[in-house]
Amino acid sequence: MQGQVKEYGLKPISFTFTTFVTANFWRGVESGVRSKILDLLKNKDLSKAEIAQGLGKAKPSRYLNDLIRSMLTEGIIEYTIPEKPNSRLQKYRISMRVSG
Repeated sequence: MQGQVKEYGLKPISFTFTTFVTANFWRGVESGVRSKILDLLKNKDLSKAEIAQGLGKAKPSRYLNDLIRSMLTEGIIEYTIPEKPNSRLQKYRISMRVSG
């Protein structure tokens, strides 16, 4: 397994040994998509549909929804209308804490 991880240029797997063996894999794909989302948001505030289009998707997937939610929770991005998170006019921008 370690050889395949190295072959594909991924971060090494870490193992935890207790009563059971736990292998921890890094999700390189997720960090790549996060970077692309941040690149898209550098120049302009975008809706979720616009982000999906920028990533080459026809519409937002569950994966994208989950990723955006996690980026909001982590404070990486923020709502443009924070008092109305479910607004049809809602867009996202890079958080002032990250950019400023």
